[in-house]
Formats: sequence, C-alpha cells, structure tokens
Amino acid sequence: MCLESAQTAADSSPDHERTLFVIAMLKTLYLRVSELSDRANWQPAWKHFWQDSDGNNWLKVLGKGNKIRDISVPNALSPYIDRYQKYRGSINTTFGVNSTLVSKNRGTGGMTSRQLRRIVQQGFDLAYDRMMTEGFTEEAKALREATTHWLRHTGASQDIATRPLKHMADDLGHASMGTTDQVYIQSDMKERARSGKTREV
Repeated sequence: MCLESAQTAADSSPDHERTLFVIAMLKTLYLRVSELSDRANWQPAWKHFWQDSDGNNWLKVLGKGNKIRDISVPNALSPYIDRYQKYRGSINTTFGVNSTLVSKNRGTGGMTSRQLRRIVQQGFDLAYDRMMTEGFTEEAKALREATTHWLRHTGASQDIATRPLKHMADDLGHASMGTTDQVYIQSDMKERARSGKTREV
C-alpha cells in the first residue's frame, strides 16, 4: 500500500517523485536508510548502478561496518529508477552519472539519514490516509508504528520464500546466513505455526 500510495501521489504531482523512488529502493533492495544517505566516507551516486557482462544490474553500497557490497537490482525496479532519472534530468541540466543518488530540493549534495526518514514518513502518511479512507483502520494504525527499517524487512520477508538463503544474506549485507535464517526463516515459521493452530482434524 505504501508503494501504491506514493505512486498515485507522484502521478498527481512531481513533488512526490523522490518519495516514490526512496520507498521503492528501500523496500526492493532491502536497504538500510544509511546505505542511501550521504556520509563523510560515502556519497551514493548514479554511477553506483552498474551492469555486468551478462546484463545483470547491480547497485554498489557502503553498508554496516564500512563494507562495500553489490546488491542485485531486479528488473521490476527499473521503471522506478528510470522514472526518477527522467525527473532529475528534467529539473537539472547538469544531472549525470556523478550526480548524487537522492538529491535535496534546495542546496547541493545528498541527503542525510534523518532527511530520508522524513521522506519515508511522508510516504507512510500518504498510505495511512488512503487506508483510513478505504476502511483499513487496523492496518493504518499498524503503519503508524512503521520505520524505514520496516520497508527493508517487508521486502526481504516477501522474497525469502523464493530466493536462496545465501543470495538473501548477501543482498541484505548479513555477515552470515545464520542471521538471515534467524530473522526471516524463523519468523516465517512462527507465522506458519499461528495460521496452522486452528486447523481441524
């Protein structure tokens, strides 16, 4: 619902193009908000998207522990990337591969984690309003507790059943598959147990 709401808002006003891009990136690539933010030792830029010799797309990020890793970029994310690139190009004639990945509306340089969290909160607020309007009151209330990390967790939870554990661990930036297994596989088992408790004999 967050992604849909951000897309509806961006379709109505270009002011929300950045919101849509940030939410799509955090959720689809399982990013920590810090991995999208501008830091003293790392400035995310468009040149960090790259393609290998087989045509696979990747994003280079600086993750936890100052470790650089490459995250696989699914084809389904391409329309969101292309859309934001076109928007950036339309408002800035000097936009190019060296441009910061997520730009400020005023000033230069990339955005801090705090600024990115505010953008995500705007996306959550859009989704909250839509859910309340459509009668999803409980879900809307749960969204009030959501954080940027919730997007990472949501994206990974959706994909864990269809991707190898090693691939998930590498894209998430976990030091070991055990962490991925503990966080995502075991939480999935708990959900499975809850749904199975009421089965009839």
